[in-house]
Amino acid sequence: MKHFKTAIIFFIALIIIIGTMLSINTTPHQVKSYTKPHAPSKWHKVAAKRVSERYPTWRIYDAQYDTQRSNNDGTLIDTFTFTLVKNLHEKNLNVYIKHRGTQTLLDAWIEELD
Repeated sequence: MKHFKTAIIFFIALIIIIGTMLSINTTPHQVKSYTKPHAPSKWHKVAAKRVSERYPTWRIYDAQYDTQRSNNDGTLIDTFTFTLVKNLHEKNLNVYIKHRGTQTLLDAWIEELD
């Protein structure tokens, strides 16, 4: 009888654990907890072109999409972080692309971090 009670308690605990695991994976806040920032490749290409024009002798080593801010006037500012390399020297840049929607480029500027 002692083993039967232990088996029943173990079985109930197992059902509770499995039920909890299933409910964790199906709740709406868990499904949408991570959203990857979306950076249109068009604005990434524009940022890379601006960097290449301003630093023609430097090589782009790394480029990362950072953030997107939306302003009250409906414009968006995408921020990209670039790492440039030249003769074992490294330069870090932030490139800001201000645009309206997907077609209209309003402004682009570069900020040196180093």
